[in-house]
Amino acid sequence: MLSDKMRMVILFVFLVTLQSCDKDGGKSDSNLSGKPTQVVSPATKSESESYKLPAQVAVSHVFSDPNREDLFILRSEGSYPGNAVIHFTITASNGQTLYAEDFKASVLLNADKLADVATPGITDEGNNIAQNMQTFFSEANFSVPAIADDADFVPEYSDKAIWDEIKKDKTAVGFYYLLGTQTGRSIAWSKKQKKVVTYFSCC
Repeated sequence: MLSDKMRMVILFVFLVTLQSCDKDGGKSDSNLSGKPTQVVSPATKSESESYKLPAQVAVSHVFSDPNREDLFILRSEGSYPGNAVIHFTITASNGQTLYAEDFKASVLLNADKLADVATPGITDEGNNIAQNMQTFFSEANFSVPAIADDADFVPEYSDKAIWDEIKKDKTAVGFYYLLGTQTGRSIAWSKKQKKVVTYFSCC
């Protein structure tokens, strides 16, 4: 039989071993290196910088009918510089679409106006496009008659028959708009063809 002293030694060893197991068992994760485990969250891709253009710019102006105003509208879709598109329409007072043209918003970017900016960013370019949208239908871009008496026909930029028709009509209203820094277009309502025609386009 074991002596009382031996029983005490065995009990002491048992308790020490049990205490050591409890400490190790309290860990939810083991690390053989002894260093704390680092948890790294998956990297997330940040959204690209973009600029939200004005949703719509509209103005009413006499164009196809001297007694009624037509509605000129620029409507943006998407954000710049991604897939931003500008929809340009002219609608008669009766709801008929007289003219429709779609173009990338970037064509309204006038680089000349950004010449003083060292490194233009998306916001600078977006502001530039937004400003050009706001001034797209300025009164200075409308003219009556559409073609001045002293204006000369240039074969490279116009069609002779259309030019002559619009120039003879002294009540024709012309509208000029610029795409980019070089492409300028002049349109008017043809009473003969009953549609909008381009009587000048350069370059």
